[in-house]
Amino acid sequence: MTSLSAMILLPLLGALFCYQTRDRNAVATARVVALLSLLQSLWALVDGPRQPFSQPWLPQLGINFDLALHPAGLAMLVLTPLLTWGALGLTRPGLERRSEYCGHLLMLLAGLQGLFLADNLGLFYVFFELILLPTLLLVARWGGERGRAAALKFFLYTLMGSLPMLLGILALGFQTGGNGLAFGQLAHLPEELQQSLFWLFALAFLVKLPVFPLHGWQIDLYRTAPAPVAAVVAGAMSKAGAYGLLRVLVGIFPEATAHFAPVVAGLALISILHGGVSALGAPCLRGVLAYSSLSHLGLLSLAVVSGTGSGQSGAILQMFSHGICTGGLFLVVAALENRGFSTEIKHLSGLARSTPQLAALALVLTMGSLGCPGLCSFPAELSMLLGIYTASPGLALLASAGVVLAAWYGLRFYQGTFNGPAQDGLRHADLNESEWVAMLPLVLLCFGVGLFPDLTILQWTRALL
Repeated sequence: MTSLSAMILLPLLGALFCYQTRDRNAVATARVVALLSLLQSLWALVDGPRQPFSQPWLPQLGINFDLALHPAGLAMLVLTPLLTWGALGLTRPGLERRSEYCGHLLMLLAGLQGLFLADNLGLFYVFFELILLPTLLLVARWGGERGRAAALKFFLYTLMGSLPMLLGILALGFQTGGNGLAFGQLAHLPEELQQSLFWLFALAFLVKLPVFPLHGWQIDLYRTAPAPVAAVVAGAMSKAGAYGLLRVLVGIFPEATAHFAPVVAGLALISILHGGVSALGAPCLRGVLAYSSLSHLGLLSLAVVSGTGSGQSGAILQMFSHGICTGGLFLVVAALENRGFSTEIKHLSGLARSTPQLAALALVLTMGSLGCPGLCSFPAELSMLLGIYTASPGLALLASAGVVLAAWYGLRFYQGTFNGPAQDGLRHADLNESEWVAMLPLVLLCFGVGLFPDLTILQWTRALL
């Protein structure tokens, strides 16, 4: 068993073990598994490029268990277990059926690690669908009264994108004569074939991100899912769509991507502006984070289809940076909810006086999200906007409005929660040790990537290019 396959197998076995363990031991067990998975990913990056792993699976269909490190997935292999670790650390005390909850989170981790390592289009599809099941179970079971409705809505939207992609994979299998679906074997497809299949794949990725008008599931899911689960969904699972844009569309359908770039760019631009304006009017913290994600990932999509090296490098860094900030802010929301606070902004103010440590961490993550220089989103957004400007100065000008809106709704998020007059008589305990350990790594990464982007993710990416 190679280290690449172990990165999938460890959380998978951990999930199976959690399903069998007692509730009181489930969180501790799952956190150990998530930590070991994080150490595995860090070792794979520090150890440098390694030989791909390949094992026959369904050779008659061209689907083999092919794994490899790819630049677009490197950062997410680290961030996904880190967010899972943080989500487990912010799990609400007394949560019922914790063994199942932890098992589902580890199953989601295993699916995402497999997705970011898959080097075969058929295997990619298997993991792309596998991450759906634990997400649906987590939202439907622990999402409150509206959890099942939100899970069903997410399922229907995902099905709308996944079935066309399956048809596209089958069509590719027939067109290539059963020679295999490894990504390397699908390079240099005829341009006519690329254009005929492009939207079958693009639809699945644009739903998963999402972009306008395929974002109908997002606000409901982000509002109803347990906040720690929303941290993993927003910070890591949404990057399955971004990774698909880079790995599949740009990698397998480059000419078709260039041909249809104006359409995708138009949808991305609408997402940037619609998400930013909607975040300004969102009444609750979860709504602000949901719409801000729509805006930020719209900018990422626009950078990917710009066809420029700086735009796509910035998009890879933005996958990581957005996961740090938005995932971290959902953990902040989890900490507030665990203390009995409402997430409606009109019911919040002055919490910095009773929870100054939480306020300090939230300030860093908020400033990182809105692109403050010296924090993680700044180099990512700068690189993306430079790439977009190279392709189209007009689009770059319009897209930069999203950055302005981010400052507006980001400050509204923080000031409405932590600044202003304190609520009378409310005194709540500040961060405990478990919450510090869960959130502090994200804050440190926010500084580290912002100050030294070339020494972190971009350096790892260049090692494989």
